[in-house]
Amino acid sequence: MFGRTVDAARRAARWGALGVSSAVGVVAVGEGWTLLALAAGAGIAVSGRWVLGARRRAQTQLERRARHNARALEAVAREDRLAAPQMRRLIELQSGLLESLELLPEEYEPLFEEEILLVVQEVDRMAQLARRRSALRRYLEGLDREGLRRRIRDLERDLSELRDPALRRPFESALASRRGELAGYREALDAIGVINAQLESAEALVSSLRGEVLALEAQEPVVLESSLEHLRDRVALFRRSLREVSGATEHLPAGGSS
Repeated sequence: MFGRTVDAARRAARWGALGVSSAVGVVAVGEGWTLLALAAGAGIAVSGRWVLGARRRAQTQLERRARHNARALEAVAREDRLAAPQMRRLIELQSGLLESLELLPEEYEPLFEEEILLVVQEVDRMAQLARRRSALRRYLEGLDREGLRRRIRDLERDLSELRDPALRRPFESALASRRGELAGYREALDAIGVINAQLESAEALVSSLRGEVLALEAQEPVVLESSLEHLRDRVALFRRSLREVSGATEHLPAGGSS
């Protein structure tokens, strides 16, 4: 939040400097002050170049991040045929979101560019969650749950027949490990459900954001400011939710695999 405030202040200062230079130039020309008018003109040129350069850098960063995301999503689609349709929908939605930003009136773009960049940055987290879901599916597919339950019953029976503490310890350790493995199965299954819901929600949000951005051109300035605040709130909630799910599933079996 502090970083965003600083960035906004810097943008305002640059635009303010451009405005002041313009005003000084107008007054200087009107009064016939040639040198001052030239200096003001130079200030406008420098400020204008800075603004245009910053816009180009922001656009380049946005495009680079989007290409990275598309490659990551496509990699998941190739490795996991169940996830492929959703991954390719996310690629299309990201492309559509960037297109909606390009279609905005030029004066609106700087207002929404930062928020769109934040969303595009989170698309990479969606790809990470999708990879984790694929790894969890593979983990579950490789686990013989019924065989695991039989092994637990056998260990419990063997343990009940032992009285010597020294002999019991290895069986108790094996039994605890097998029970932990079975608990991990249930936890992984639950995590897949949570990731499914989160990715579905994220997909719907990116889709709705595209429509909202496309509708901005027809809005009055007062409504536009309200729309920007609403967009920021939704993006903040979206990012927080993705991070919570990502953090909650990192420790699961095979969660870090690709």
